[in-house]
Amino acid sequence: MLKVYDSKIRREVEFQPVRPGEVSFYVCGPTVQSSPHIGHIRVAVAFDVIRRYFAALGLKTRFVQNVTDIDDKILRKSHHAGVDWQSWAARHEQEFFDAYTRLNVLLPDVIPHATQYISEQVKMIKKILAAGYAYEGTGADVWFDTLAFTDYGALTNQGVGENLEASEEDYRADKRNPRDFALWKTPHTTDPEDAAWDSPWGRGRPGWHIECSAMATEILGAKFDIHGGGLDLRFPHHENELAQARACGYEFANIWMHSAWVTAKGEKMSKSLGNGLSVSEVLAESRLNALALRYAFSTVHYRSMLEWTPTTLESSKTAIIRLRERLCEIGGEKYTDDIVGAVDITEFDEFVKSMDNDFAVADAVAKVFTAVKRGDVSVLLIRRALNILGIDPLCDTWRKAFEEEDAVNQNITTLELDEESINSLIDKRNVAKSEKNYSVADEIRADLLSRGVELIDTANGTEWKVV
Repeated sequence: MLKVYDSKIRREVEFQPVRPGEVSFYVCGPTVQSSPHIGHIRVAVAFDVIRRYFAALGLKTRFVQNVTDIDDKILRKSHHAGVDWQSWAARHEQEFFDAYTRLNVLLPDVIPHATQYISEQVKMIKKILAAGYAYEGTGADVWFDTLAFTDYGALTNQGVGENLEASEEDYRADKRNPRDFALWKTPHTTDPEDAAWDSPWGRGRPGWHIECSAMATEILGAKFDIHGGGLDLRFPHHENELAQARACGYEFANIWMHSAWVTAKGEKMSKSLGNGLSVSEVLAESRLNALALRYAFSTVHYRSMLEWTPTTLESSKTAIIRLRERLCEIGGEKYTDDIVGAVDITEFDEFVKSMDNDFAVADAVAKVFTAVKRGDVSVLLIRRALNILGIDPLCDTWRKAFEEEDAVNQNITTLELDEESINSLIDKRNVAKSEKNYSVADEIRADLLSRGVELIDTANGTEWKVV
């Protein structure tokens, strides 16, 4: 029986769908203010694996992931760049979904945009006001009254006055309590005219949290199975979402799930901290980096932090290449994606037991490798398990990546290197190492080795020899 960790009650529960035979998800998607970094994509991959597993168990899935396309940061950054805000948001949205596609993440069944659901948000705010859980401030401001709503803090188990990180807005004069949050906002004087909408409280735009509450309930109903997102959204975003929905009398999500961060040297990877690694940067270095990145994400439990190191990609790439070679040895390449996708995964008992334990992918992958080594599970079942994780190296998506990589490597090995060229590449590698761009340095080393030149780092510098 599938057990899932509910982060609201902090324990595993037996998964029982709200509607028999179906599973409904709402996963918070990107705020399209800038290009995606690998921390963003980790969330997408985590829930993609979960979604794939539910489908493999025979459940009809309805997967909704929103796009926040109106936001203070979008307006501010687009203004500084001299670009209209809709174009700015659309450009970065495309970057996100391009990255999803390259990492073999299935696109959502529904992709609601905040700007497409303004009337639904206004309707929800009216309902919250009528219930006595909100009040009007100055201008067009409408605030949620956290003191009036006695269940506030139910998701994260904290009181209204706890753990408050104060900002200028927290202590606005028209707010009754610093923790109260915006349902509807008066535009800034610098906001474009078309970044505001008419409402009973004046021309303005929605607060961040009301968007998801309105879209989730409008699409999935007053009660649905799973609400997911990154761990950083647990408070205040998801806490506030739950409060708004409950204030309207909706049960909202039955289970809450949160995926952990990608960390670098123990710190959360993010652009605000200056340690965010862009997806485009990672994927540009090698055709197979998309698969290696997917492998790194798909083989770590969604609630475990993933520590990113200079060797993460290469280690993942090595593992997946060896797996591909073994699958080819036992005849796995002769089966099409359609045949693999039709296989009943429940026949792979050990894999299913691991996945039923709150999607324990690390253990599930270990079971796959053991099965490959022993040869006691059919290659079709092995590929089906890898398909659920999104890392079947023989599927159409990754087959093309390998073909492209092989073609590039073939072109590289036909090039002749003279001593000057070798030294030039060594110099570039030294610069990359000094800038702590270890992935580039490792790529240069691997490139030279593939061309018959081995590098040896010594106390006196880097030496090389032909092998």
